[in-house]
Amino acid sequence: MGGRGSSSPKATGTSVKQRVMTGGASGAQVQQRMHGTVMSTTDTSGERQGPAVVGASHTLDEVRAMSDTQFVKYVRGLENSVSDSELMSHGAGLDNGTVTNYYAPGPREADFQRFLYDTGANGRPNVVSSQHFQQMDGDTIYRTVTTSSSVPGDTATVRADRIINGERTATGRGIYGAGLYFADSKSDSKRYGSSVPGNSAIVRAKLNQNARSVTETSLSRMLNKESATVRSAFQDSSGYGFKSEARKSIYALWKGYNVIDINGRGYYTVLDRRALTVSDGIETW
Repeated sequence: MGGRGSSSPKATGTSVKQRVMTGGASGAQVQQRMHGTVMSTTDTSGERQGPAVVGASHTLDEVRAMSDTQFVKYVRGLENSVSDSELMSHGAGLDNGTVTNYYAPGPREADFQRFLYDTGANGRPNVVSSQHFQQMDGDTIYRTVTTSSSVPGDTATVRADRIINGERTATGRGIYGAGLYFADSKSDSKRYGSSVPGNSAIVRAKLNQNARSVTETSLSRMLNKESATVRSAFQDSSGYGFKSEARKSIYALWKGYNVIDINGRGYYTVLDRRALTVSDGIETW
């Protein structure tokens, strides 16, 4: 990503040997599929880091080792893997009170949340003190959150703390993939805040050594090269885009990426918090 947003030491994306699921693809096939890396759980730049896997029934390695047919069947069955009530209990869909409303246009958009839970890609970010964060190299990226208008007690501060310390990742909706949206400009990020004083909070982060980024354009090009089986589950009727933002993010993680670079526009969709080193200081206004 041209050094944008990487913390010190510079992100390199060290490859990790894949564990192959019985009956799935060969180790060579998994390595070929993996354009990125499995995220390390070793904390090399922060002060504390939470567990990498919470209640997972698969691992990303196992999912990547599936044949195309197995993988497509797995993705299409995600809606039955985690209930809406469980998603709600971990912060998904709190804005409007239901998963269906939050993940517009419908429940299918919640499948990325289910994919994270099922594969254990819910690891917490590296968390450092505000003072340490200020001394780190690399560009800072920002995520602004606002107080919920429908859920009592779900304040901007609570929501920001959920990103930093939450047991599970509660992703948001958008048009550039399901995930956590960040901007490399603080002023741009603050534009998504609330007009009500005290109802906005901002999280500061840097992409760390676990980050593996890919542009939206590159993802679409990769999809075009997939088998007809995979394209049938992910590609829209135009033959170029994705069926949904959830499917776009699932595909990115399947290919080994955990950050979608919005084609150099200064915005990023973070798919796995382990790609982040975040400051424990939350700014509110």
